[in-house]
Amino acid sequence: MTIAKQYFLILTAAVLTFFTSLATASVELEFATEVGGDTGALYLGAGNNMYFSFGTMSLLNMPTGSILDGAYLILSDVRIDSKVADYSTSQLNSAFYDTTIMNSSPGLSLYTASGDLIMTGDVYIDTLLTVGASGYLALELDYEISNIQVYGFGQSLIPSELQPFFEAGIADIKIELSKAGTDFTSSIDSKNNIDNIQVTTTITAVPEPGVMALFILGAVVFMRSKKKNS
Repeated sequence: MTIAKQYFLILTAAVLTFFTSLATASVELEFATEVGGDTGALYLGAGNNMYFSFGTMSLLNMPTGSILDGAYLILSDVRIDSKVADYSTSQLNSAFYDTTIMNSSPGLSLYTASGDLIMTGDVYIDTLLTVGASGYLALELDYEISNIQVYGFGQSLIPSELQPFFEAGIADIKIELSKAGTDFTSSIDSKNNIDNIQVTTTITAVPEPGVMALFILGAVVFMRSKKKNS
C-alpha cells in the first residue's frame, strides 16, 4: 500500500469520525421553568454577594410515556463575584460579571418525573452578561459540563436522548434568564432580590476535541502527499 493510499484511509476515517461527531453535536436537551412552579430567583446571600437560583427546570419536547417524560433539571446556584465591565447607556443597562457556580461536584443533576437521579455533570460558568431587562449566562469554554455520568440504566438501555452525552462525557450549556420589566444590572448592583425569574436552558452534546484535530491533520497530510505525487 502506497503512502498516499495510507493517508487517504486516515483522512477517510477522520472524515467519517468528524461527521459522526457532528451528528452527536446536534443533539440538544431543552429545559425551562414552569410559570407558577419553582422558578428562578436573584437573591442576596453569604458575604454580601448576589446569587442566582435557577429553580426546577422541566425537560421539553419529550414523547409521552418516555422515561424522560416529565424529567427535570437542577443546577447549583451561581454566585456573582464582581463586575468586569459596564456597558450601560441611557438606552441600555448592561454589564459583565465574574461568577462562580456553587457546589459544583456535581453542579447539574437530571431526575425522572418520579425523582430518580439519572444524570449528573460538573458545571463551569465563568461570566454573566446582563442585557437590558434580561440576563444571559455567557460561557467561555468549548465544554462547560464535564464528567457526565448516567445512572440507573445498563449501557445498552440508556435512553437515546442521553446516549450522546454519556458517550461524549462533555456538553455545552446555554442559560437564559428573563423577567418582564426587570433590570438585572441595576438589581445586582443595588443588591435587590428578584423572584419568579423565567429560566431556559439548552444542553448540547459535543464531540471529543481530538476529533477535529484528527480531521484537519488528515486533510493536510493527504493534500501534501497528493501534491508531491502529482
